[in-house]
Amino acid sequence: MMRFLHILLLWAVLSFPAAGQWRVGVADKCPEAGGCAADANYLNALMAAGHTPVVLPDIADSTLLAEAVRAVDWILLPGGEDLDPLLFGETAVPELGTVNARRDAFEFRLIGEALRQHKPIFGICRGMQVLNVYFGGSLWQDLPSQCPSALDHRSEQGHPVRIVRGSRLARIIGKGKFTVNTSHHQAVKALAPGFRVSATAPDGIIEAFECDSLPIAAVQFHPERLVLTDEAAVWSKVFSQLEALCRLEQH
Repeated sequence: MMRFLHILLLWAVLSFPAAGQWRVGVADKCPEAGGCAADANYLNALMAAGHTPVVLPDIADSTLLAEAVRAVDWILLPGGEDLDPLLFGETAVPELGTVNARRDAFEFRLIGEALRQHKPIFGICRGMQVLNVYFGGSLWQDLPSQCPSALDHRSEQGHPVRIVRGSRLARIIGKGKFTVNTSHHQAVKALAPGFRVSATAPDGIIEAFECDSLPIAAVQFHPERLVLTDEAAVWSKVFSQLEALCRLEQH
C-alpha cells in the first residue's frame, strides 16, 4: 500500500493540468476481494473533460490519507452499494441491499479530510447519499417498499427531472426538464442541514443538491453514463464545469 500510494502521489504531483482542468481524486470502491478499484466510466468522463483522475485507495493511516487528498484538487464520490442505515440511526429493512462497511468508513474519513483541506466534493448516486448522511440527513432504505408512490427508479427508460431555477446546476445545463438515467433504490429522505435541492423527479424524490456554505454538489443519476448517449453535449458540462457546479456565491 505504501509503495502504491507513493506512485499515486508522484503521478498526481507531476500531472500539471492546464488552466481550468483539475486533478480529481476518485474514491476507491473498496472491493470485497481487496485491492483498489474504480469504474472506468467515471475516469473516462473526467479525462474527456480534460481532468486528470487519480484513484484514492482506502487508506487507514490519517497522515497518508491527508497526503493523498493534498495531491488532488477535487474529490469525486462515485456510485455503489447501499449505505448501512445505522449511519443515520435506523435499523435495516428486509429490502436493504448489499452494504460495504469498509467503504462507508473510508468515505466518511475521506469527506472529513477533504473538508479539513477545503477541497470541493462532487457526489454521484451513492456519493450523493453518503454526503447527505455525513452531514446529518437520512435516506429511504428502499423506495419500492417504503415509498410505494415513487416512480420506478431502476427503470431502463429513465425518468424526467426538473432542474431548480437559480441553482448552480441550472446555470450549467439550463433550467427546465431533462430525462436522466436511473438505477437506485435508495434516495435522500431528510435533506441534510445547509443543503438545498437543485433537481427533483416528478414524484418529489431529490435528484440533485448543493451546499451554500461548502463547495459541495451531488446528483442521484449517472452523468458519467449520460455522456455516452445523444445527451452528451448537455451532461458533459457537469464534468467540464466542475468549478462552476461547486463554486460558492460571493456576497
